[in-house]
Amino acid sequence: MKPSGIPFHKAHGLGNDFVVVDSNSLPSAPDAALQELSHRICDRHRGVGADGVVVLYPGTDYPQTDFSIRLFNSDGSEAEMSGNGIRCAAAVHHFNAPGASQEVVIGSVAGRRTLRMKERIQNVFIYSADMGIPEFKAESIPFKTEGLPQSVRPVEGCDVVSVPVSVEDRTFDLTAMWVGNPQCITIVESFDSLDWKRYGRALESHIRFPNKANVEFVRVLDEHTLEIRIWERGAGHTESSGTGSMASAIGAILNGRAKSPICVRTEGGELLIEWEGQNHAVFLTGEAEVVAKGTFCG
Repeated sequence: MKPSGIPFHKAHGLGNDFVVVDSNSLPSAPDAALQELSHRICDRHRGVGADGVVVLYPGTDYPQTDFSIRLFNSDGSEAEMSGNGIRCAAAVHHFNAPGASQEVVIGSVAGRRTLRMKERIQNVFIYSADMGIPEFKAESIPFKTEGLPQSVRPVEGCDVVSVPVSVEDRTFDLTAMWVGNPQCITIVESFDSLDWKRYGRALESHIRFPNKANVEFVRVLDEHTLEIRIWERGAGHTESSGTGSMASAIGAILNGRAKSPICVRTEGGELLIEWEGQNHAVFLTGEAEVVAKGTFCG
């Protein structure tokens, strides 16, 4: 597919940026062509430039939704969910329809998500999002448990909490979960003394993650404040991640290092995570900004 004249909006959630396009503006084509388009439009030198693409579809594709989305990373791979991407989709929706209800229900392969706009300041939209109930079973993440040391004992209801995983010359204690996509976090004392991008790249594709994983390195500042660095599956280093921030907060709670509510400080800004524990939904509050609109002719 050679795209020509595709309208788009550009938005970001704390520096994690997305090109948002309407499916009605795309030529009919197989998924492989859509993945190739996403790779090309995300190119920061020859395209619009972004960490990913959000494609909007009619709500009829998912019953009881205002609209639905598909998410593609900058390498063309498809993602199940993005906490920042879904806020960017809602921001473009409200940008184009300022009279729409402040509550918007968005469908995806990870299920429905409900977002409520709390505030709008020009092109900046602040949302509180019900991001669903996390899953902790190894098969749901998925995470391969074969060959783990017998000394590893899962927390009740959670299969992967502080599990030692070796990569290159280091062993990290990983806590993993599914929050709409596969995530793993490891708690560290310092970012400066750790080549976290190198290890993030290696952990993303570790054999224990058959579908790969998003990776967060977490510093605990106090029981309600974390600082993180992010290596995102299919995109690499990103300034922020909504689902990564959720996983970081949940992982810190499971390891007894933090309590809800938690402010997660990313390189791009702060997100608020609220989670009451297992079998409860996690809530994500943060901003999304619409920064540009145009036509992609590449």
